[in-house]
Amino acid sequence: MYFLPNSEHINKQRYTAYLFHIIFIIVYNFTMSKLTRVIVTNTAEFENTLKTQMSIVKEQGQKLFLLFTGENDSTTGKSWCGDCVDAKPILDSIFQEGAGAGSKGIVLIECPLVRNDYKGNPSHPYRTHPQVKLQKIPTLMRWGTKGKTGECIEDECKDAELVKELVLN
Repeated sequence: MYFLPNSEHINKQRYTAYLFHIIFIIVYNFTMSKLTRVIVTNTAEFENTLKTQMSIVKEQGQKLFLLFTGENDSTTGKSWCGDCVDAKPILDSIFQEGAGAGSKGIVLIECPLVRNDYKGNPSHPYRTHPQVKLQKIPTLMRWGTKGKTGECIEDECKDAELVKELVLN
């Protein structure tokens, strides 16, 4: 037996389609990727953002990653860093896979770098950070309770197998 609100206006076929739509939304939201992206646009915010996300990740049993890339150009929408542009679809795909059904989730802290501040500057805050020690971009780091536990640097970020090994294990 169907419960039909305002049954004189809604037929069974339409109501069945409505129920299917609601069930689809529930299932879709339940199995959707559990990927949280946090963007740090100011290096001064990095330490507090990292501490905050570490406590959330620890509490929820999620994985934490840091991604350092070239900032996107406001006119083209693409990074000034060619390797970053090449690595982006690979990284996005693997993060979606890693945060899929059955995963407790992934938190990805993205740190886009301004070209003029980073390029050729040995005293850039991410280069001098005691745990980060950024050398090249793109760089993807897996982060644990004691800091960096693994990383893919530059061309390694374009190698799907290396990125999968870091993200999915």
